[in-house]
Amino acid sequence: MNTLKHILVLMAALWSGCVEINGGAVELNWTLRGFNGENIGDQTERCEMPGVKDVRIVWVHQEGLGTGFSQFPCVDGQGTTPFEIPDGQVAFSTQPVCCDGTPGPAGSYQAPAPIVRAVTLGQVVSLRTLLIEVEPQAGPQATCPAISSCL
Repeated sequence: MNTLKHILVLMAALWSGCVEINGGAVELNWTLRGFNGENIGDQTERCEMPGVKDVRIVWVHQEGLGTGFSQFPCVDGQGTTPFEIPDGQVAFSTQPVCCDGTPGPAGSYQAPAPIVRAVTLGQVVSLRTLLIEVEPQAGPQATCPAISSCL
């Protein structure tokens, strides 16, 4: 009977650690720098000065199986999506997200061109570290000009 208890406890522990897998996932790291490549400060300052609250990873399935996005706190500097991206060739792009939930206006930032990767059920695709160039100055030229700080 003691063995049965051990098996039940082990099964409960394994069951509680499961992750729902409905597709593949993507992981990425990012850093924000000024348009001229200048360092803006530590990770909090890099996000706070241009008014960037989150970084959004947008995905577009190249065979028409859908689109979607996940969003992560800018100050984290990294994120991993849930396992929900359909198998196949998928284009990934990044956007800084302002405190009001909108992406930074066109021309106020520069992110890498979409990166196409093969996504497989249950696997994590790594995009490595991506550089997002922003306008770090507070005021109307900032990447998120309406908000000077939201952190």
